[in-house]
Amino acid sequence: MIRTLFLTLLVGMGATCCIGAPRQLTATPSQTPVAALVQVVVPGSTCAAVSETQSLLAIGRRAPKGKQLVIYSLDPATGNPSVAPAAEVALPTSAALQAFENYPLCVKFHPVLPLLYVWQDINAPEMPATADDTNPVYKEFDHLLIYSVQGNGMITLVQSLARGPGFGYKQILGSIEIDPVRGRLFMPNLRSPKALVDTAASTGYYQLDVQGFPARTVAQPVPTPKVMSAFDPFPTGLGFGGASKDAVIYGALNCAVVWEFDNRRVNASKFYIHRFKYLTVTGSSKFPFVYMTGIDSPYILCMEHVDGFLTLLPQRLEIDNARMQSAAVVMTKQNKIAVGGLNIVYAIKLDANGRYTTEVERSPIAAPKATAIAYSEKLDRLYVGVEALK
Repeated sequence: MIRTLFLTLLVGMGATCCIGAPRQLTATPSQTPVAALVQVVVPGSTCAAVSETQSLLAIGRRAPKGKQLVIYSLDPATGNPSVAPAAEVALPTSAALQAFENYPLCVKFHPVLPLLYVWQDINAPEMPATADDTNPVYKEFDHLLIYSVQGNGMITLVQSLARGPGFGYKQILGSIEIDPVRGRLFMPNLRSPKALVDTAASTGYYQLDVQGFPARTVAQPVPTPKVMSAFDPFPTGLGFGGASKDAVIYGALNCAVVWEFDNRRVNASKFYIHRFKYLTVTGSSKFPFVYMTGIDSPYILCMEHVDGFLTLLPQRLEIDNARMQSAAVVMTKQNKIAVGGLNIVYAIKLDANGRYTTEVERSPIAAPKATAIAYSEKLDRLYVGVEALK
């Protein structure tokens, strides 16, 4: 009741809140390099993930003529990646789509099961405004790829799905996230078949079975995602955080969105933040915050939540001369937030309560857009894909 009353007072009948004046800090990065940073040479890298259970590093990259997924074994003592990749994999497409580049937007290991989830997209002609059964992207392209992973880093594709006019394509931003407690896999850039216009984007999730695969039923042999009924411009689903049984927070154009799964009156509460375009969202297992970055801006934010419902104003940190390119990464053992910029990785110290301080480390790297960043809590290492060592 308190939560519902708070949201009603805050966003009103329009389910929208504009936040124009968050609590602000400014910081000038020191010359101290980011501690425990490991640079991994993977040209064209776009995304990265670490398997804590199997000590593996996965890096996705744009490689039109090569293999877009690279797997490294990690030394359990030092955290260093293997000299040579354990596996390199070309993401699948179809014969009708060979002329168009497909590329990974996000990779995630299941936190418990030996599975790797990959969300891919394709640089095909623009999406039609109406459903077109002859469009080979809708007929033949699967966005979600699920790989079985062995301890030596070898992987095998075991399921591919998420195709059809309900899934947007030709996007450059989008994330997936796993809620292992409730068995949900959140996805970006969905479309409603009832609102097939280029600007109508939504998010959704697959309910996972105990084996980590999208659940099937006799009535629905092809898994069907639960899709949010509110829409934003493409791209949307730029990171998910604060997931609970009732709600999740995700990033979108100009705002963070609270998706309340079963509220038929107010399905989405949008918290618009002034001076931002694309806003990413990252959750934390340590603090009741979501950490947000404004892509192509010098700003990062943090905002408290209660069970997936945002509360109070955000704290905003402006870092001099920065242009953020990645979602935030929580370095739990070091109590820091890492963010990739233009040829730079930043690490921001948090206080004891999980809020930003003005202590900022920086490491120059050879990555025009440092977006392939992942942290291992077990190894206490921050990995970043680079074009070359610097």
